[in-house]
Amino acid sequence: MGRYMDTVVKEKPHHGQADYRSMLGQILVCKGYLHQEQLDKAVHALQGRDQRLGEYLIEHRMLARWQLRRALVSQNRLRLSVALSVALLTPVSGILAGESVELYDNDYLFLLQPLLAAMTFTFDPASSAVTIMDDDVIKLRVASSLGELDFDGLRLRKGRIIDGQKLLLQDLDLAGATVSVLRAGLTSDK
Repeated sequence: MGRYMDTVVKEKPHHGQADYRSMLGQILVCKGYLHQEQLDKAVHALQGRDQRLGEYLIEHRMLARWQLRRALVSQNRLRLSVALSVALLTPVSGILAGESVELYDNDYLFLLQPLLAAMTFTFDPASSAVTIMDDDVIKLRVASSLGELDFDGLRLRKGRIIDGQKLLLQDLDLAGATVSVLRAGLTSDK
């Protein structure tokens, strides 16, 4: 593991660093609740004003409250999936670059064993998707250079809460979690 290997989080070129925000307006357009022209008009009208986009759209009858609620749920799920992706997969770059594995617990190292054999590894947190099951088990799908990564059995540690978009590896209970790497019809479970 001492050889240099590269892990990349895809970046938006105009920011210079990974952009983990989820834009409500784009979600509204993608869901078909709003046309791009309506969004552009609302964003322009809100410049210099202290009003939220959703409030403006409802006030100007461009959007129904139920549509805003659904879009906000989608935005929250996107933020959670991005935060989970980043917390789980960002440390892989250090490990592949030769960082000491002693910094990580055995559950984490066992879970990510299929990824640690890669020469290069990239992932796109913005293309991730999360499902929260009734028993608070979290399932996460992340697109990567190895194929789709399907995490199952993730849980938040007792007493941990997600602070906005910030989630740390220490916040996750990985005991019993699994990852499947789906690529070109192949499945590898660990």
